[in-house]
Amino acid sequence: SVGMEEQLVEGLCGLDDQNALAVISRVLEERPFLAPSIVSVAIPDLTYAPSRALTDRRMRGVVKAFNAASGFGFIDCPELH
Repeated sequence: SVGMEEQLVEGLCGLDDQNALAVISRVLEERPFLAPSIVSVAIPDLTYAPSRALTDRRMRGVVKAFNAASGFGFIDCPELH
């Protein structure tokens, strides 16, 4: 319930850093599937690359070789040599 949730939040916020970390770590050890959601809320920049990182340094190249069976290939880009 909302009241219980508020009490838990207040209790956690009242802990010193070391104890808060110990409690959060214990919860994540017991329920590791929560970690990705927590990271996306706490540190969204680690979850999704900033769009500038994907576009500012974009290079152009030519496919030198590609193996369709493995989906692996090589791109020749003189700017990156």
